[in-house]
Amino acid sequence: MACLCAILAAARVGAAWGESPGAPSSIESSGDVEVASRIDFIQARLDRAEAPARKWRTGWLIGFGVLTVGQGAISVITDDPGLRIDNRVGGAGSLLGFVNVLVVPMHTRSAAGELRSIPDETPEQRREKLQKAEGLLSRNAKEARLATAWWSRSLSASVPTASSLLLWLRYDRPASAALNLGAGLLIGQSQISTYPRYAIRDWSDYSGFSLRAGEDHQ
Repeated sequence: MACLCAILAAARVGAAWGESPGAPSSIESSGDVEVASRIDFIQARLDRAEAPARKWRTGWLIGFGVLTVGQGAISVITDDPGLRIDNRVGGAGSLLGFVNVLVVPMHTRSAAGELRSIPDETPEQRREKLQKAEGLLSRNAKEARLATAWWSRSLSASVPTASSLLLWLRYDRPASAALNLGAGLLIGQSQISTYPRYAIRDWSDYSGFSLRAGEDHQ
C-alpha cells in the first residue's frame, strides 16, 4: 500500500510538469496597462479558487483520518477475527487515501498569497509578476487536470479492487470484499469528482482574456 502511494504521488507530480495547457499572448508585446489588467485578472481568479481548494483538502484529510483511526481501533479491540481482518484491510486503504491527499501537491490553496507577495511597483516588476502569475495559474490548471484525469480514476479504483480481492481470495470473506469494493469505489470516485476545477476554467478564460486585451491595445 505504501509503495503504491509513493508511485501514485510520483506519477502525478511528474505528469503535472510534463503537460502544458497552452500559452497566452506574449508578455513582451503587452503595454503596462494591459500587464496590470492581466495581473488583476489572475489575482482575482486565484483568490476565488483558494478557499474551495483548502476546504476540499482539509475535508478529505479529516474524512480519511477518521476512517483510518476508527478502523484501526476496531481491529485492535475486537475479538472477532473476521472483523479484525476487515478493518485492517479497510484501514490500510483509508491510510493510503490520507497519505495521497497529504503528499500530492495542491498549489491552488496557496497560489493567491504567492502572487500577492510579489512586488509590482515598476513596469519591469509588473512584467516579471505577470510572468510568474501565468506560471502559477498554469501550474494550478495542470494539477487539476491531472487530479481529474481518467487514469487518476483508474488508479483510484485499483486500490479497493486489490484490497477486495485480498479479502475474498486470501481470507475467504466475499461479503466483506463486496462491501469494501463498493465503499472504496464510491469514496475514491467522489474524491475525484469533488476536486475543485476552477483552475482549468480560469486558465481557459485567461487565455481568451489576454488575447482580447492584446487586440484592444494594438
